[in-house]
Parts: sequence; C-alpha cells; structure tokens
Amino acid sequence: FVNRGVDEVGFEVESYDLTRTLVIDPGLVYSTYLGASANEKSQGIAVDAAGNAYVTGYTSSANFPTTAGAFQTVYGGGTDNAFVTKLNPAGTALIYSTYLGGNGDDLGLGITLNPGGNAYVTGSTSSTNFPTTAGAFQTALAGGTDAFVTELNPAGTALIYSTYLGGGAGGGINDWGSAIAVDAAGNAYVTGTAQSTNFPTTAGAFQTVMGGIYDAFVAKLNATGTALIYSTYLGGTKMENGNGIVVDAAGNAFVVGSTLSPNFPTTAGAYQTVSAGNYEAFVTEVNPGGTGLVFSTLLGGSGDDFGQGIAMDSGGNLYVTGYTYSTNFPTTAGAFQNASSVAPDSFVTKLNPTGSALIYSTYLSGNSDDVAYGIALDAAGDAYVTGYTYSSNFPTTAGAYQTSLVAGPDVFVTKLNPTGTALAYSTYLDGSGLENGLAIAVDPSGAAYVTGNTNSTDYPTTAGAYQTALSAGTDAFVTKLDMIAGNTPTPTNSPTLTPTNTATNSPNSPPTNSPTVTTTQTPTNPPTVTPTQTATSTPTKTATNTATQTSSNTATHSPTNSSTNTPTLTGTNTPTRSPTNSPTVTSTNTSSSTATNSPTVTQTDTPTSTPTITATNSPS
Repeated sequence: FVNRGVDEVGFEVESYDLTRTLVIDPGLVYSTYLGASANEKSQGIAVDAAGNAYVTGYTSSANFPTTAGAFQTVYGGGTDNAFVTKLNPAGTALIYSTYLGGNGDDLGLGITLNPGGNAYVTGSTSSTNFPTTAGAFQTALAGGTDAFVTELNPAGTALIYSTYLGGGAGGGINDWGSAIAVDAAGNAYVTGTAQSTNFPTTAGAFQTVMGGIYDAFVAKLNATGTALIYSTYLGGTKMENGNGIVVDAAGNAFVVGSTLSPNFPTTAGAYQTVSAGNYEAFVTEVNPGGTGLVFSTLLGGSGDDFGQGIAMDSGGNLYVTGYTYSTNFPTTAGAFQNASSVAPDSFVTKLNPTGSALIYSTYLSGNSDDVAYGIALDAAGDAYVTGYTYSSNFPTTAGAYQTSLVAGPDVFVTKLNPTGTALAYSTYLDGSGLENGLAIAVDPSGAAYVTGNTNSTDYPTTAGAYQTALSAGTDAFVTKLDMIAGNTPTPTNSPTLTPTNTATNSPNSPPTNSPTVTTTQTPTNPPTVTPTQTATSTPTKTATNTATQTSSNTATHSPTNSSTNTPTLTGTNTPTRSPTNSPTVTSTNTSSSTATNSPTVTQTDTPTSTPTITATNSPS
C-alpha cells in the first residue's frame, strides 16, 4: 500500500506481465478487539446488506463497551452477561452495544437478522431476572438453565420481545439455545439442547417425549414471541446436541448437530441411516408444522463426528461443517482432500436438497488438530469456513493474508470453490497467543466477517479500528476480510505499475477512516463458477410423523472440563457452562437400535466455567 493523501491509498507492485490479469489478494478490511477488563467470548455473527456486523457472545466485564441509549448499559450481575453489539461497516465504531442479562449466567450463542435490521438472539440463562417482555411465551425461569429467545429493535434500544424457553425444576437441569433463524413472516426457529423431560413441546409435534439423557430440540416461535407454533425434541436413547439451523422460504427447518444414539430418527432413502461409529453428525429437515421429518440423515465414519454449522444456497443444497475423528469420514471423488491427516480433522460437506446424496465432501486439515465451527455462503456457492487449527501445514493459498502458523491454536478462514475441489482462498489469522474462530458471515459483495476470541496482545488489527489493543484476559474479536477484484492494468512505459486508488467501504456507510479503492484500471471480474451437480436420486418427501422412543439407558455422563490451554472441543454454539459435545459416556447399550430397559440415569454434568486464559505474551 502507498499513502497517496487524505483517505486515499494506492498499490505499488513490481514489474509483471501486462498481458495478464493483476489480482490483488485479500487482506484485512478491518479487524478489532471487543472487550474490557475481564473476559469476553463472541459466539455468533450476522451481517446486513449495508455491511454492519452484529455479534453476540458473553462477557464477565462490568465495563464492557456499551452505547448511550442502548437497552441495557449496566452489567446485570452473575458470572457472565450476554452482549449484542453492532459495528459500523468500517469497523471503526459501535452503532449500538448492549448487555443482555440478569443475576445469573447469561450466554449469547446465536444471532440472526430480519431485513429490517432487528437482531434475534438465542442462548442460555440461569438468571431469575433475565429481561423478558409482557405477554411473552415464558416469563419465568423454569430450570437451572433455560434457553432464551430475544428480538431487539434496529437501534438496540428496546426489546421487541424476550422469552425464556425451557423446562426442568431447577438444580442441574439445563436447556440452551445454540442457533437461530427467522423466516419472512418474522417467525423464529431455534435449535439447541434440552435436558428437561418437560421441555415445552406442542401437541402433534414430531417427538413430544424426551428420548434419552438429553435431546436436541427444534422450536418455532410466532412473530410476537407469545406462543410456540411448534416445538419438538429430536433424539434417540442417548444424547444429542442441536448446533445449527437454517430455514427455507416454505418454512422447512434444517438442523445440524451430533448424536450418540443408535436409534436417532432417520428417514428412508436418506444418505446414511445407520450409525457407523459413536457420535455421528446429523442433518435433519423438519416440515413447516413440526409434525414430521422431511428427511433425516447421519453423516460420519467409524470415529466420532460432530456437526457444527449449516448453510443453504438458493437451490436448496445444504452445506455442513464440523470436525471428525473418523479416518473413513465420507468424502467424494475429486474433492479437495480425501484423506484424514491427524484427528480431529475439519470437514465440509455439501448435501443435495433431499438429503439423499453428497454433492461433495472433503476433509480440511493438516498435521494436528483442526476444528471447524462456522460456515457461510456467497451467491456463487463458495463456502466460507472458520474454526481453529494447531496444524503447521494447514492448507493455505498463495498470497493469503497469513500463510504460516504463529502459535497454535490459530484461527483459520477458508473459502472453498462451488464444487469443493479446490480452495479459492485460505489463511491463518493469529497472534502469539490463543485464538478460536467461532462464527462467520458473508455480505453481498463476498466479504467475510469472522468472530471468536483471543488472548493475544498482537492479534492483527487495523489502523482506525474500534479497539486495537487487548483489554485483559481474553477478548472477542471481529475481523472482516475482503478480496479486491482482479484488475486489468493499462500498459504504460514504466516498469512499475502504481495504480492510484480511492476507496469506499459501502455506498450506505458514513464517512470513515477506512478508504475504499477507486482504480483507474479497467476491472476484470473473476469468472463466476457455476457448480456442476450430478443427478442424484430424489426420494419422495414423505413426512415421518412418529418417532419410536424407548426407555433411556443407564449412563454415566462426565464431560471433560480440565483447564488447559487447548480449547475445549465444544460446539460453536454450545455453552461451555453446559455439557460439551464430546462427553465420556459409559453405557450399557451396544450399537443395536434397541435400548436396554434401564431407565436410571446418573448424570454428573453440572455447569462449569470456561478456564480463564491469561495472556503471557508481550506485544511483538
């Protein structure tokens, strides 16, 4: 970059073949910490058409940055409060930022938007005074921890509605919401995990009785948050987590998660109807009334497989990411990476709209631990994935922002082409401490927005960003990466081409310190890649209206929560105060689909705190 004056930068490059396209590789559009005097963790991100980024997570800081007039500017107490923060398109300022919590432990885990800029948030709360609204579906805490669903107005100054969503009778009974989607009518769809045997379900729903130790759930709230349109368990005789959700225009909900149950409900003709190992990822489509499954498939090999994030393209194809311990996780011919490296490996899988076949499936990994949590798409069908890696040879692309591991774990951000055969872009994103990429969103221009947490004093930030220094302990981060389209330069007699560029971030954004580049060169856009899809069998979508449930198994469930510098392998949207997605399970069941008649459950999992990470690195 060359500074060419006020709010104007240019590029200076070495001599090159002027008959070929010049591509200026992606870099950081902006990157900022978000934190205060204690610890923060950002779990979810969404972006609107103007490029404003909305993040949710949780903080233990009594001085977390809030904005004047925001809904809640004072810490509510307890261990953590959820937060909801909206950053401007340049990443230089907060448009609004608010706590969302009470006197207990409140975690923001998932966020989505409607076209008007209302933010819908889900997560978990143990607060008896979590903010709710008059007439909401559930205004009192029912268990030890309940899910919550909250809609904020576009200015972040008030709640449109806010409700608990849970059962139980106090103690260690925990329910939490992991992910949320909203349809055109404003109905909210939530998935998560229920330990409550009396989690609120609706008459005629697919599964109204808990199947095992804990189940996933899928709930649809009406647009005012006053009633459930449907609510159903989703599980077999052992354990399930619902981790991600999307909804189509018809109101079908598509859920990704993980199951340990040998009888998790699947449908005839689905891609994989029988478990190949222990934990399996699952992808399930629930019909608009919540009364049956349109399709439901497992996804995994002989090891443990965890589904974490889901996205859908305009053709109804589903893109799933997560991580696997299976050396025989299903991959497809010609995919980017067909072999496991060192478990756990990240994976990215594209399923056809009926869940009957894989369009592509690939590992995404190197020589150590690689865990993917979030996935998003652009209009061309490129899949953007984030997570963390300890691999020194994690696949990156030439010219990417950061091609070497600094000090694992590093965030990774990877863009796969529409056919899953190659990487369009892949980079590390790290400082000298510990980082985790937990969620990703993509705006209409193809820019990627990543959020997670870091304890690095030298995590990469950009000049003029909202917060350029680590506050203390662990901070959230928000990073925007973009690619400037390749330009075909006009030949000159000078061996060095120095295009003069002016730049703007977004046509709707106010003036900021982040310039946008207007080049004097004639742009040549990269070719649009159209996914090549082979014909697959399309089974009739017959709703399965009943789930066969048997008595739960005798099991000792002991999540591992040792305090180490290695991030816990939990779901992106799974609260760390609740059971992880990888519990140690001692069960009397074999892989048979029939459960033993041992209804006694010994459950040792109680909410625990995430280990505090103290940065020991000095700024580089």
